[in-house]
Amino acid sequence: MLDLVSLDGAAEGEISRLAVVACAEQAIPKLTGDVVDRVKNALLADAVRDAAASGRYWREVYVVTRAGERYVEGYIDLLSEDTSGDLIVIDYKTDRVRSDVEQQAKERYYAPQMAGYSEAVAGATGRKVSGQVLVFARPKPTLAA
Repeated sequence: MLDLVSLDGAAEGEISRLAVVACAEQAIPKLTGDVVDRVKNALLADAVRDAAASGRYWREVYVVTRAGERYVEGYIDLLSEDTSGDLIVIDYKTDRVRSDVEQQAKERYYAPQMAGYSEAVAGATGRKVSGQVLVFARPKPTLAA
């Protein structure tokens, strides 16, 4: 759904309408509220806001690169250009992350994927990839004191 909503201030109504349709298509209408929350959370991430502000971003970018004897392929959720002209690879994740320690573990787990994406983009464009950002769309739970 994040490939459809406006990155620069999607209206709550837009997000809700798209979530209803997406959840109906997947036969999971009970999860509509959760999907809305995840989309809104992802849109608040600094990297996403920076991409929207730059106006230079691309969504669902297909990449393929050779890794030894095999090829690795995937879709970069969001590729943006910073003010210096460097590229930033942004990938949305829906994993449960309950603490900073869990988030760091997930970042290590996804590091090879992000490195592959960055290598593929740099190889295809001849440009520097200066950042890799994982955006965890699932809000962290608020812990009671």
